[in-house]
Amino acid sequence: MGVSIASPQALSEARISSCLKCADMSGSVLLPADTWMCETTRVTDKSPSAASAQRMNVESFNLDHRTVVAPYIRLADHKTLPQGDTLSKFDIRFTQPNRAHLEMPAIHSLEHLFAEKSRNHSTNVVDFSPMGCQTGFYLLLSGDWDIEAVAALVEATMKDILHADEVPAANEVQCGWGANHSLPGAQEAARTFLAARDQWLTVTA
Repeated sequence: MGVSIASPQALSEARISSCLKCADMSGSVLLPADTWMCETTRVTDKSPSAASAQRMNVESFNLDHRTVVAPYIRLADHKTLPQGDTLSKFDIRFTQPNRAHLEMPAIHSLEHLFAEKSRNHSTNVVDFSPMGCQTGFYLLLSGDWDIEAVAALVEATMKDILHADEVPAANEVQCGWGANHSLPGAQEAARTFLAARDQWLTVTA
C-alpha cells in the first residue's frame, strides 16, 4: 500500500521531496524495500535575506548548506558541561543537502545498526540521531575527539553494518515502528558512504 502525500499545488512555496520514479499516478509513493536514497525536488528556493542572516541558536542553521560537499564528517559542536565533562557533536553527512536524501526505512535501520554496533568500538558513544532533512546523522561523543579518530570509529562501524544479517531491535517490543526498516537500504547507504572514505574530511569544495 502506498503512502499518500500532498500534491505540489497544496505545498505552494514549500519544499517537497519525492522520488518521481517511485510514484504512481494516484500520487502515492511506492518504495521498494531496498530503496535507500532519492533525489530531492526543489519547488522554490528561498535564500535568507541579509536582514535575516543574524546568528541563530542552532549551529546547523548557521551553516550554509550550499557550500558543503557530501559525504563528509565535520565537528558541529563542542561543549564543556558545568562539572567539566565535554561533549563533541559530529555532522555525519551522507547525501548532498537539497539534492538527495535517504529514505526513512534506510535511515531508521542505519540508526539502529550504528547505535548498537558503534558501542562495540567505543564506550564514548552517547547518541546517534538522524537529521530531520534525511541527509545524515549527528554523532554525539563524550570527551574531546580528533576528527581522524571519529572517522576511524565511523569506518569500523559502517563495515560492521555491511556484515550484519539483521537490524537489531527491529520489532514491536523494542522499537516504536518495528516494521519501518530496511537492512538492504541501510547497507547500500553504508556501502556508498564507505566508498567515499577519502572524501570524508573535505567539507567544502
